[in-house]
Amino acid sequence: RGAHSAAVTCLAFAADSTQLVSGSFDSTARLHGLRSARTLLVFRGHSSVVNAVAFVRGGTWLATASSDTTVRLWDARTAQCLRALHTNQLAAGAAALLDTSHARGVRAAAEALAQAGRAPEGSSPGALLVRAMPGDQDTLLVGLRAPAACLVDLGSGKVTRVFAVPDSAAAAAATAAAVDARAAETGAAQAAAVAAEGTGARKNDLVAWGTSPSGRVVYCATEGGVLHCFDARTGAHESAVQVVASSEGALIGAAVRPDACGVAAWTASGTIKLWAAPH
Repeated sequence: RGAHSAAVTCLAFAADSTQLVSGSFDSTARLHGLRSARTLLVFRGHSSVVNAVAFVRGGTWLATASSDTTVRLWDARTAQCLRALHTNQLAAGAAALLDTSHARGVRAAAEALAQAGRAPEGSSPGALLVRAMPGDQDTLLVGLRAPAACLVDLGSGKVTRVFAVPDSAAAAAATAAAVDARAAETGAAQAAAVAAEGTGARKNDLVAWGTSPSGRVVYCATEGGVLHCFDARTGAHESAVQVVASSEGALIGAAVRPDACGVAAWTASGTIKLWAAPH
């Protein structure tokens, strides 16, 4: 109770279940002792809402993602900030990696990342997610407001792998569904307006992320309701499925079942959908 001065946005348990970390609209993350029910540490340094928190490096570090366009790494025992990663630098690194690997079929994602990489600090996409990779204490999964997510090496702060939304039928299907729905509801004139929007960047922006318990698969879901599955070891795109129709509202989040047999997605309209997924 009274842990923050504004709304809480995210929570994460320590591996030993003795501590809980929270993030908030008050721009802080706070570490709480579950036995004492007291706030143990306050992590100050962000200038905007903290969107995600995660214990990394075996619980000795804390990672936070913020709308202030930074990911910060902290000493979980002292609340000292060890490093601030700026999303424009991460985006530039991800774009360069896609270019170096000559990745095919991800031109839109590469261009969006390159544009974000050229943005001045504070103007690039916000950081929406940080998550430890199962079985890998040296790597952090970072989600940006962009059509790609990336793995970051905790030691160097460099992007080592990119999970990019492909230029494929998935985005086209989302737009087609929106056009059909709008035509049925409001007639051809407004449907044409939807079509004119094309496969805008926002429909392909990732808004939810997860990993299989084994760490083999990375799941990324777009605002347009498409769930993409990637090979965590190579970054290769494995499959995509439209899990939420446009009539069900924008996709807000997703969660992976502990048995790795499915993914649940929820939307702005209050819909929850469960889908089988590779693991």
